[in-house]
Amino acid sequence: MKGKIINFIIGILSFLLLFSIIASDLSAKIDESNLQNIVDLNKVSKLNSTNEDAELGSNDTFNDTGCCSVLVHAGPGHDVLSYRRDSVNFANILIDKINFNGQTAIKEYKTQGGYFTHTIITQNGWIIGIGGKDDPDTTKHLEQLASDIISKGHIEKGDMNMANSIIERNGWGHFLIKSPDDKVGITARDYRVHKSITKLFKMKNGDYIKVPNNPRYYDKGKFNRFSSDPDKAAIKIIGNDIYGQSRRDVITYDYNSAKVNIWASFDGGAFLGGYKGNPDDIQYIKTKINGNDLPVIPGKRFLGEEDLNISPHVNSVFSNQKIASSLNNVNVKDSLAQLNI
Repeated sequence: MKGKIINFIIGILSFLLLFSIIASDLSAKIDESNLQNIVDLNKVSKLNSTNEDAELGSNDTFNDTGCCSVLVHAGPGHDVLSYRRDSVNFANILIDKINFNGQTAIKEYKTQGGYFTHTIITQNGWIIGIGGKDDPDTTKHLEQLASDIISKGHIEKGDMNMANSIIERNGWGHFLIKSPDDKVGITARDYRVHKSITKLFKMKNGDYIKVPNNPRYYDKGKFNRFSSDPDKAAIKIIGNDIYGQSRRDVITYDYNSAKVNIWASFDGGAFLGGYKGNPDDIQYIKTKINGNDLPVIPGKRFLGEEDLNISPHVNSVFSNQKIASSLNNVNVKDSLAQLNI
């Protein structure tokens, strides 16, 4: 009997010892798991912080990458396009009256630091906005794509997918095109934040869209939230766009039945504390405008009115013959095939 009691006590003690070992091991694993969770959360926090910095252009890598197009549809045959250039590099902004796809058009572009087109507005109301890294080939491909779209007279989803593929090869940027019947195609992508957007829709009277290079900051709504005046509204919308730090000129185009009134402003982060930038000089047809003379937004300086029913002069400030010739030699589909797009 005594032996049975001793064996029972030994069994109880062994069980307690085994339970203690298991509990200790389980506790250690729980602590290790909690520690790993904390490490993982810290990694996520750092990743999110890094991505947010990238989106907001808060370090030198992203300072000059936030160009933005804002389009306001005021009514039938009446649209306003504002374009803001963001860059740490100075460039003369050239605004010229040209022939584009057989139509008289207003074109804004630059050649310093690489040829790059910002906007094109044609006689019958096609509107184009382009943003992204300075790369002449990418710009020419997007221009040719726009010309092809105008030739067939309508925008298709495949066109916007092709534009997105062109931008993808260049890293980041945006492409906007609006037809005279108010159909709009937009695409933007930025590999650094792993975001891409492509949309095709019809604008209604009073609508606006904002298309920066970063797809996360794409926006749309009613322009009268900002002002009942479509020109003022477009400038306020683009000035409140938070993406892009080195903010330079804002050029605003009011298209109304083939007549275009053109205004120029300097952004400089006037609506956003902590943002900055420097103005660019403007060559408008034959008139030179010193960037330092531009009013800060929401102010604007009137540059002139262009009637697109009147053909451009042969001796315009910049000959587009070379660019037109190079565009004629660009077959978008063949070029993209060579790039494996």
